[in-house]
Amino acid sequence: MQPMAAVRPSLTCGTRIRGSRPARAHRVLVSLWLVVLVALGTISTASFGGSDSPSGLDGMDTETLEQWLRLAYVETDERAGFGDFPVELLAEPTLYTTSGAVAILTALDVPIRDILAIATWIGSLRTEAGFYDDPSEGAPLLFETLWALSALRDLDALSTNSPVTVASLLDLIESDGLASPGGEQEPTLPQRLHEAWQIVRCLGALGVLQSDAVHVALQPTVDRCLQLLEEQKGDFSECQPWADDETHDLLWTATRILCAIDPGSLPEVGARLLEKQVGSIEDVPTDFIGSILISELLDVAESYYAWSVIPEDTVFAVRSYLVDHVLPTLEPFGAFGWTRAWGTWLDPQMNIEYVGLYARIGESLPYASRILDAFDAARIDSGWVRMAMAVPHPDYTYFGLTLSQSTEATFFSEEKINQGALTTLADPESDVQDLLYAVRILKDSQRYGVDEKELVASRVHRMWESELTEGVYWLVRLVLESEIAPNESIAGVLEERAQQDASAVSENRIMLVLREMAWLQSILDEEWLDPEAIAQAVLDLQSPQGGFLGRTDAPYPDLFATLCAIETLEALGKLDLVSASQCLNWVEGCYSGPGYLLGNPLDVPADEEGYVDLYSTYMAVRIMEILAASGS
Repeated sequence: MQPMAAVRPSLTCGTRIRGSRPARAHRVLVSLWLVVLVALGTISTASFGGSDSPSGLDGMDTETLEQWLRLAYVETDERAGFGDFPVELLAEPTLYTTSGAVAILTALDVPIRDILAIATWIGSLRTEAGFYDDPSEGAPLLFETLWALSALRDLDALSTNSPVTVASLLDLIESDGLASPGGEQEPTLPQRLHEAWQIVRCLGALGVLQSDAVHVALQPTVDRCLQLLEEQKGDFSECQPWADDETHDLLWTATRILCAIDPGSLPEVGARLLEKQVGSIEDVPTDFIGSILISELLDVAESYYAWSVIPEDTVFAVRSYLVDHVLPTLEPFGAFGWTRAWGTWLDPQMNIEYVGLYARIGESLPYASRILDAFDAARIDSGWVRMAMAVPHPDYTYFGLTLSQSTEATFFSEEKINQGALTTLADPESDVQDLLYAVRILKDSQRYGVDEKELVASRVHRMWESELTEGVYWLVRLVLESEIAPNESIAGVLEERAQQDASAVSENRIMLVLREMAWLQSILDEEWLDPEAIAQAVLDLQSPQGGFLGRTDAPYPDLFATLCAIETLEALGKLDLVSASQCLNWVEGCYSGPGYLLGNPLDVPADEEGYVDLYSTYMAVRIMEILAASGS
């Protein structure tokens, strides 16, 4: 995963990344079969939009569903799509995101609503020792404490119990003026100095650095920094501005600490280093770290030189750095974040100093509205949910698109989604599953024409042999849905597959095989098994609860097996045989707003309940739509 220089403004959120594909752990097999097929026009792939088609969303929390879908949506200049955004992240704010958003909105002079709710939530993270700990983060305690204190300061809501925090922070300073981060390994000198710097930053956020008691407590730190500068000054001539080496790091960290506590104590070597840095702004790296370095440089320079106004030549250097070096890498989104595949998401902490630099030089932030739109999308009453990475893939794009159409949402760009699907068809690296869902997207939007069909046909015929062992299921489905006429070789393989399925059905009831058997017989216009027998085998797998089992020995019914059953009966024209009301009652029991779990919690063991996600929600809505449309 790499830092990125572009992010969709309405995509915001974040933490845990579950995987780049919907097939994960115990659900690998399940996700491989999430397809609604067209067998000679027998099986419908109508989109969820349209006033004459039941949406299956009655009783659902559609407002939260739309918020969830917005956060799962990613858009670039050329394409758009949906990824797997963990819906539980809608429920709780994260300290990392909230503190970053507060800092940016403060820098932009944008009013923050519900300040009391945000401050109360941050206060709830305070430990008895006065530190702050967000269980969802797992970040070092000092970092989380700095995030919390900075946000509370910006909100003008610092706790009256801050003396407890001050005392706990000072207790971390050891006799030599430095501090030791936790961990099993012995910390290095740079690590101990950086830990002391984080403590100084926290005390600065509390506004107590200039108090007499804190000055006395930090005198060992001042003395140690002076000693380090004296020890390192012999190497100063070799130290280049913004160099990534230990000597520069020690010199610059010691200089920052001294200027934060007592600027007048900075010795000549520190002053000369500061002068070098100020004169070399154009050499700062252009990633988000560069903005942090320049912002810290201005802090030090303002303290040491007692600037009331930043000199014009320094303003010019900062402006040139931002406009000539940084902004071009951020266009057209105007923010730093992360990327994986072509999915991106905004990271507020990365952008605090970048946004602040524009404010410091008195200029408007380019693309400020896009950043504000991103914060609006991730906002809840007590803060901001994590700006999570949603990595778009054709399968989740199909699920998200159809669900969005169900809510009559208009936030997505259907044109860019179609462009993403077309790009997938043309990409030689696209696997057969991606091709299948790209075809479905294009067909539902009526963008699947002769040219697209020829492109898919050429891809299918090239990959048929190479992926025959593991990809035959998907290739079969792709042949069906892309309306490709199978050549003689492919038809022969399909016949062999049908014979294998017929043999398997005679030995055991497996829902996946039953569904495939029905489709293959329709495609090849042959019968290896009586359709009545296939339908009865499917019905035999309906559980007393109403859902369907994946096989006779399955421990409980699930949405995937139930969708397979409904689709198979639909293909056979036997939907009237199913106990529809019982099935629908079971599906409704899987609802766990704003979406659906894979299985009904009443059936599934507590440690296997899983989680709500887009593809389970899609399956539930699809089941309800098929049954409602059939009159069942």
